[in-house]
Amino acid sequence: MSKGGKKKRVDRVEHGRPSRSKASQLNKVRLQQEDTLSVGIGARMRHYGVSKTRAKRSTTGYLLGRLMDISAGDASAGISQNQHDAAMKYAEIKMEYLKSIESPRHAKAVNLNPMPGIALRLEDEAMHIKRVQRSCAAYMAVTGVIQSADPLGETAITRAIDDQSLNGKQLGALRMVLNALSRYFRGLDKS
Repeated sequence: MSKGGKKKRVDRVEHGRPSRSKASQLNKVRLQQEDTLSVGIGARMRHYGVSKTRAKRSTTGYLLGRLMDISAGDASAGISQNQHDAAMKYAEIKMEYLKSIESPRHAKAVNLNPMPGIALRLEDEAMHIKRVQRSCAAYMAVTGVIQSADPLGETAITRAIDDQSLNGKQLGALRMVLNALSRYFRGLDKS
């Protein structure tokens, strides 16, 4: 080993010194990004037991994405793209609803930058009330669709989205709920 420790992975000129060309600088940034991402990719590979190519996908980072990836190989094992999209739209509606009624944050969420409440002006207050009414109506409609599809479906979709866990018995209920939500959202898009 040479004096000064291990040589860094950089482009070098013929005599061994690091290159200072523009292409070399871009390559250095790319190598730093690869080093940074390799930690997360390695963690996904170990934690979820997936290959490196699957670990690189952004969908591997959350339960519904992994279920969608599974169904690409075996349609009976996971959820379809339409079901995944319906779940993401449901999560968006639920988050907007919880934000609008100013509910407490999820127990696992951490607020690193707490800020005191902001006083609303009169015109802002009217807009806020309309937003709350809109988000409440959307969330109640979606909740009704879930309840009509499967009474245990709300538990399954909540566990899949919020807790990132699901047992085998809940997968069927989750699929039924996601099918119902997919049909509901397609009906909204047509009108």
